[in-house]
Amino acid sequence: MDSQVTAVALSDSDSFSVDGADAADADLQALRRLSDNLAAAFRCPDDFAFLADARIAVPGAPDLRVHRCVLCARSPFLRDLFARRAAGAGEGKDKDKVELRELLGEEVEVGYEALHLVLEYLYSGRVGALPKAACLCVDEGGCAHVGCRPAVAFMAQVLFAASTFEVGELTSLFQVRIHLPLTSRLTPRVPPKRMPP
Repeated sequence: MDSQVTAVALSDSDSFSVDGADAADADLQALRRLSDNLAAAFRCPDDFAFLADARIAVPGAPDLRVHRCVLCARSPFLRDLFARRAAGAGEGKDKDKVELRELLGEEVEVGYEALHLVLEYLYSGRVGALPKAACLCVDEGGCAHVGCRPAVAFMAQVLFAASTFEVGELTSLFQVRIHLPLTSRLTPRVPPKRMPP
């Protein structure tokens, strides 16, 4: 049998490739572009406001405009939530608005920045840096900002939201991110014993 020929054309370019290695690179490039385009729909809500069909209300913060199709495709929990809400469409005044406590309950407080990070991950498949405003450390100068309380508290909020939304890969990632600094801080730092000469 002849070798299989793969052809990939990117959505906004004229480049065209048939080589196997080039096809893999083109696929990766196309996935990155898709990730960037979907993330832009979330990061630039004013540009895509006409497409947003739901809002998540976070107390003390602006509503997050979201797209049900993206959230439902990425999260089984959100798919079930929006399906239940659609089945009871006649109930309630503001059908496109979802309160944060309806999503995550009232047991654990999840801040705007943590929810924003989880939602951005659902759109882009990427995790950005932890927001500095959410993880401000009171230590002066020497904090590596990995295991300090604000950073760990923020990561716990992200972990809770990701777990509730049933986003396995993000949950696993933040379990590791939270586990490493905690275990390294708990490990006693005992200087090695010196052997007598």
